[in-house]
Amino acid sequence: MKKTGIAVLAAVLLCGCFGTGVGNQDLGGWEINTEFTPVLREEEELLFEQARAADGGYATLIPVTVVATQVVSGMNYAYLCLNDDEEQPEWVIAVIYETATHEAAITSVKEIKIPDAAGKQGVPADLVGGWSVNKEIANAITLPQDIFTDYNLAADQYEGAVLYPLALLARQVVSGTNYLVLAKGEENGVMQLFVTTAWKKADGSVEMSDVSYFNLLDHVN
Repeated sequence: MKKTGIAVLAAVLLCGCFGTGVGNQDLGGWEINTEFTPVLREEEELLFEQARAADGGYATLIPVTVVATQVVSGMNYAYLCLNDDEEQPEWVIAVIYETATHEAAITSVKEIKIPDAAGKQGVPADLVGGWSVNKEIANAITLPQDIFTDYNLAADQYEGAVLYPLALLARQVVSGTNYLVLAKGEENGVMQLFVTTAWKKADGSVEMSDVSYFNLLDHVN
């Protein structure tokens, strides 16, 4: 990430990005946004740009949607962003702090690690290629119809939280295609974020091969 003046916070370890998917996770006062929109609301975009201007950096960040908020002395906002860096594009969570007097600052930016899933879904390792980060914003939040259909078919087979796709983060060519999707779902009455992998197999069938908590706290602290 091209950043001047203030060093970018170190990326979290992979094991911190994804939880076990068992029981509710403690969100530390953060509330998951239940009203995701394909584009930022005007006030959300203005707040992000105000914080960016105050910081003077983070020029390659493209804010996509607000995934969670936290009431403090003021308000924290967790933005899902694409870091559109030519050399290393990545998805990140950027936290914007808005004071009670409506000043704004970027307080952290942390990468969402793309998992090394070789062999994870029972696919022979020699058939597993690298993940390709999705850089198409329009296709990230509003999934292409074919992927949206496949994802929902896979989600219907999953015995757990009812999953709704929020953003297509990456794809991976295997014996078929893996789609890494940030999703939301209600579990035991609590809205949670999940990182999910939908596998479109070579024979055309689909399977939700992995569902893990998205560890929000490791991306906002």
